[in-house]
Amino acid sequence: MSFSLDVSEFAQFTDRRIQEVMNVVTIDMFNRIVIATPVAEQNGGSLRGNWIPTKARPKKRPRERFDPTGQQAAAEIKATFEKSRARSHYLRNNLPYAGIVEYGGYPNPPKTPELRQVPPGKTKNGFSTQAPQGMVRVTVDAFSSAMKRAVAQAKARIR
Repeated sequence: MSFSLDVSEFAQFTDRRIQEVMNVVTIDMFNRIVIATPVAEQNGGSLRGNWIPTKARPKKRPRERFDPTGQQAAAEIKATFEKSRARSHYLRNNLPYAGIVEYGGYPNPPKTPELRQVPPGKTKNGFSTQAPQGMVRVTVDAFSSAMKRAVAQAKARIR
C-alpha cells in the first residue's frame, strides 16, 4: 500500500467520522428544540408539530401537523439526518408566531388571530410561561456539551 493511498483512506475515514458526529449533534440539538417548544392546549401542539427538518434548503411553508408530544417531529428529524451526507442541516418553524414565542413580545391585548389563541395565564410580560427563554436559544447554549459528547462517542468507536 502506498503512502498516498494510506493518506486518502485516512481522509475518507475522517470525513465519515466528522459526518457521523455532525448527524448525531444535529439530531440531538433539533430534538431538544422540539421538546423545548411549548404546547398550548387549544391548538394541540401545532407549534411543536411545525418544526420542519431539511438538508438542501429550509422549507418556507407551514404545515398542518399537530404533535403535542414531539414524537412525529423527532422521528422525522431522525429519518432526515441519521444517514445524511449533507453538509447543511436546517430546522425551521414557519408558523407566524414562532418568533414571538422564541423572543417574547406577546401584545396585550393580542392584535392578530394567531396570538388571540393564547389562553390567559400562558404569557407573562410578553413571554411564554412554558418557554420564557425561548426554544432555540436555550438549545444553542447546550451545543458545546452535545458536540463534546458526540466526539467522545465517535472516538470510543475508533478504538
